[in-house]
Amino acid sequence: MIKRSLPFLVFFLGTLFAIGAKADTLPEDLRSHSLVAFDNENKSSLSLAGSTFGELAASKNVKAIVILAHGASCPVMRQNMRELQALFSNYKEKGVAVLVVNSLIQDQGHEKRESVKKESESFGLTEPIYSDDSQALIKGVGLTTVGELAIIDAKKWAVVFRGGVSDRVNYDFARPKPKNEYAKKALDDLLAGRTPQMRAPVFGCAITFKK
Repeated sequence: MIKRSLPFLVFFLGTLFAIGAKADTLPEDLRSHSLVAFDNENKSSLSLAGSTFGELAASKNVKAIVILAHGASCPVMRQNMRELQALFSNYKEKGVAVLVVNSLIQDQGHEKRESVKKESESFGLTEPIYSDDSQALIKGVGLTTVGELAIIDAKKWAVVFRGGVSDRVNYDFARPKPKNEYAKKALDDLLAGRTPQMRAPVFGCAITFKK
């Protein structure tokens, strides 16, 4: 059980829009945004295509991009890591690119980054982690909570979903299996040509943004 009293935890319950909710077009300046390796073992700027976010979106093999706001020290995020990794692994062969992005101020610095990477792997998240120490990407796609996902329609350059991976974990309990797999449903809808539901609940830790 995760206690509600933890002061750094926040609950963000997004308003649930209708299925036909309008997607959020991304800022054009994000096209030139480059991601850098979070740790010394991963030197490439992007693991899937190109050196910028825009080049990744423009790749002919990429239909969607999933961005995860990462932070290994968040208790809710820790409980969701294996579920998140399973989601990522299942959709990579379907034209979905995955970016695990850490923009937390407290996770930057060489020694801290190494420990964050190892901690994530110990909880089951093995995707490469990218640093967003400027917080430009996380802000640009509208993420505010550690563990929150943004799903982007690569061809339309628009966010079509923001929310948690599922309802399996919240601050009071962790179910063996989720009742609602929000991110999976959104990806299935997008890949099938349907409009995903734009918002879903997310439980996690607040991202502290630089002033």
